[in-house]
Amino acid sequence: MKSSKNTTPVAYAIRLLKSRDYTETEIRAKLDSRKYGGDIIIKTVDKLKELGFINDRRYLENYIEFRLDSTDDSVSMMKYKLLEKGVKNDIIEELFNKINNPEQVDAGKIKKIIAKKVKSGPVIEKNRVKLYNYLISKGFDEDLAEKSVNEISR
Repeated sequence: MKSSKNTTPVAYAIRLLKSRDYTETEIRAKLDSRKYGGDIIIKTVDKLKELGFINDRRYLENYIEFRLDSTDDSVSMMKYKLLEKGVKNDIIEELFNKINNPEQVDAGKIKKIIAKKVKSGPVIEKNRVKLYNYLISKGFDEDLAEKSVNEISR
């Protein structure tokens, strides 16, 4: 039950979880990268879930709370990133449905981004295009991004 590094899989996972939360899928991948066998990974993850060290719902709640205020990502981009982390879609949808009016959240984020990126004065067309492309890269709706960029004084 030990890897070549003489660490039990549970001890290794707990050491990882001391620094930050991980999804169940992320922990499985970390254990797999350490060459632990499939049965050992299953037993380890089950044990960690039983002890409350892994909880995708808690991870998602913390992720949403932090990311809504601290990143430029749109609501749809946050959902996409969570799917990449292996969080189940039904949990994602359930918790994101608790957000009142995600379009309004995105509009508020766009206003903050524009205020941060555009200091003052007129904005040349080249910078408008850059700003629009930045907003799209963060997962914002194209129409909302275009409308917001067009509202900036020329």
